[in-house]
Amino acid sequence: MRLWTLFLVVLSMTWPVFAGQVIHDGDTLRLDGQRVRLWGMDAPELGAMCLRGEHTYDGGAAARAALAGLVGGRAVECAQVGQERSYNRIVARCSVDGLDLSGAMVRAGWAYDFTRYSKCRYRAEEEEARQAGRGMWAGYCEPPWNWRQERRGLRAKP
Repeated sequence: MRLWTLFLVVLSMTWPVFAGQVIHDGDTLRLDGQRVRLWGMDAPELGAMCLRGEHTYDGGAAARAALAGLVGGRAVECAQVGQERSYNRIVARCSVDGLDLSGAMVRAGWAYDFTRYSKCRYRAEEEEARQAGRGMWAGYCEPPWNWRQERRGLRAKP
C-alpha cells in the first residue's frame, strides 16, 4: 500500500526542466532524457505533407518549429497525467511561464484538440484557430490520426 501511495504522489508531481530539452515533434518533447507526450492535443506527424495554396509543406516540421518557438529554451514545467506504453513515453500537461503548451499549440493552429483524451478541453482554441486561418488552418492538413492509420495501421481517433 505504501508503494502504491508513493507511486501516486510521484505521478502527480510537477517538475521544472531547465536543460536537456529536445523538441521531437509538435506534441512530443524529450526533457532530461524522458520522452513526454503533451496531453490533450495532436499535432501533424513529421513528414505529413500539408497544402497551402498551391504549395505543400511538412506540417509536422512546421508544428515542431511552432512548439520550439513556444518553449524557446525556457524552463518547461510538467505534471504527468499518464503513460503511453506503446511509445514508452509519459503523457503530461506542460507549461512554460504558466502558458499551457497544448492550448497554445491548438490556438496557434499547429495542433488539433485530441478529443478522445481531452474531452473537448481545447475545442474553443481549435475553433478560434480554424476561423482565423492560423497555422495549418490556412490550408489543409490531414488529421494526424488519419495519417497514422493510413501509414502505420494505427487506429487512433480524435
